Amino acid sequence: MIKLFLPLVLLVGILLIRQIPRIGGNALAAFLVGGITALITGGISDPRIWAGAWFETFDSISYAAWIILLGSIFAGFQKKKGSIDLVLDILRVLFGQSAQGLVAAVMITLFFSGAVMGTTLAAAATIGIIVVPLLNDMKLKPEMICAMCLSGASMGSIMPPVSNSVVFAAGMMGIDALAAIRKTYLSVGLGLVVVCFIFSKIYVGKKYRLPEELIPKEKISDLLKSGWKKLIPIGILFLLTALASIPVFSLDVLKLILEKLVGTTVWRRFALIPILGKLTNTVVLALVLCSVISFFMSGGPWKERIETVASSCRTVKGTLLLTVVMAFFIASYTAGGQVELIMTWASGLSGHMLIWGGAILFLFFGMLLGSQANSMALLIPIFAPAFMGAGISEVNTCAAISHLAMAGQGMPPADTNAFAIAGIVEGVLHKKVNAQKAMLYSLPYCIYLAVAGLAFCYL
Repeated sequence: MIKLFLPLVLLVGILLIRQIPRIGGNALAAFLVGGITALITGGISDPRIWAGAWFETFDSISYAAWIILLGSIFAGFQKKKGSIDLVLDILRVLFGQSAQGLVAAVMITLFFSGAVMGTTLAAAATIGIIVVPLLNDMKLKPEMICAMCLSGASMGSIMPPVSNSVVFAAGMMGIDALAAIRKTYLSVGLGLVVVCFIFSKIYVGKKYRLPEELIPKEKISDLLKSGWKKLIPIGILFLLTALASIPVFSLDVLKLILEKLVGTTVWRRFALIPILGKLTNTVVLALVLCSVISFFMSGGPWKERIETVASSCRTVKGTLLLTVVMAFFIASYTAGGQVELIMTWASGLSGHMLIWGGAILFLFFGMLLGSQANSMALLIPIFAPAFMGAGISEVNTCAAISHLAMAGQGMPPADTNAFAIAGIVEGVLHKKVNAQKAMLYSLPYCIYLAVAGLAFCYL
């Protein structure tokens, strides 16, 4: 038990108890101490094993680091060119002075973007860049803005009819995804309403308003007529990610073009290169292209353009370092044998203990691995047959697992998406964002999906 819980207790303790000398509240120290403790209690003392495990894990999540870095650079150029201001002006014309209505509209936009693009980070990296300054103008806390992007994009990832997480679970189980998706219309639909209500009515309510001076007097047609060129990089980014992620298209344009230019063999070999190969990720590649386009479209002296890049990089250097340390903790927890210990424990459960134990593990691994896909890949081979053996139908099992995995993906204190989106928000606002606080703001969506997942187990 010490081997299993001590690393987590230390991690959470350092994060929450700010009175601890020097390291209290320091996320870097928390994940570093937690990872070292996991290795030591697991009997792993060889530094070469530590380094190997860390490198392998960081390589697997390095696409998130690329998105943080490139998203910040892209946002820096959009802010300089006035592209974001133009989008914000259009939104202000559409939604007027109601802060609650505007927040609800932003959440709905994030829901649909998450559904269209299939992943939380893809939606947050594209739509978040646009809406973050608007929310900042309303004087919302950076952490709440981060939580809004995180919650909206995450809920979108499970929203029918695309239902990315449900389709993934069904695919791993070898069942009809459509039957499971039909089951989720009510649960996810209600969840969207609940999340929208919490952010617009409870978090924002009457405490905030959209200042009168920020509402432009022009018509939308006039705004587009004079500034449509500013929207070209944002439009290209959205189009490329949408085409690649909508199932009916599944068209990765950049990948197809680059494979033709350099050859499929060369492209695939490049994709296998550690860390650097993650540049072939669809969203990362789109951000590379659109950042380059923005660089050449921004105008002004070359020195200013280079300074925009450098300034954007400096803004997110802390978040990038945190990503590196988080990878060390995740690797340590696996190398130290804690994951194996949990799997052994789970194999001995039955009945209600099986359901609740499985739910806890989906939440825990979703948080630890930062991805519902990764947690499902790890746990579905064990718990899908176990749930069905306990009398839960295969369709309800699929719906339950997809809801629980999505809930775990956003759980504090180690949600990878929250740290990545915090980096994006920092890059846009040039303000420090506390990712742990953002996770607490977004916790309601996690709780709702967890409850819904458990409910499918008892229907």
